[in-house]
Amino acid sequence: MFAINKKQLLLATMSVCATISLVGCGSADVADKTNAVTKQGTIDVETMTVGIPEQSLQKAVFSFALDDTPIAHTGGKNQYMARNKLKDGAVVLAQCKNGQCFQLQHLYRDTPVSAEEGEAAMKAMLPKDAPPQSKVDDSQLSDSKIKMPVVGYYFGDDYYGTITYTNPSDKKVFSVTVDKLAVLREGKEASAAGSATPAEEKPAQ
Repeated sequence: MFAINKKQLLLATMSVCATISLVGCGSADVADKTNAVTKQGTIDVETMTVGIPEQSLQKAVFSFALDDTPIAHTGGKNQYMARNKLKDGAVVLAQCKNGQCFQLQHLYRDTPVSAEEGEAAMKAMLPKDAPPQSKVDDSQLSDSKIKMPVVGYYFGDDYYGTITYTNPSDKKVFSVTVDKLAVLREGKEASAAGSATPAEEKPAQ
């Protein structure tokens, strides 16, 4: 009888240890919710960051929809729009290329937010390993000719954020954007090359 009890106790102990191990693994998965897609096809748009794989947006069919307009696919990119607005009223757009989201944008067309809220939203769009802010270009704020000034934020050589204001005086934010700087530069170079005037073709002799 005593031998049977020892065996049962051993099995029970092993079962408890296995359960604790499984719970521990599950807790780690739950804790890292950023950019994770659920089995139901949703993603937490509030915590999503630049650099997420495009495949995640494709799987999150109940959170994002692919923009099928021609302009949304220029330069080999794909644009996705969140199906629902964020808590602060923002409409979220995600630009993807080569299988990765290189740009996130929050649009506050109907509900402009303060500069502080805009900066907080921008930092939340950056991945955890992003370098600290290294430079700010707010020169457009002092130019009265610019109706919707843009302030640029550099995060090392990796990321570039912009805050676009509705006008120079109210300091209300119209949009917040974060780009992967390498892809942004690549796009500008390609655009400049495409707009360059070709050399005059000589007639055949």
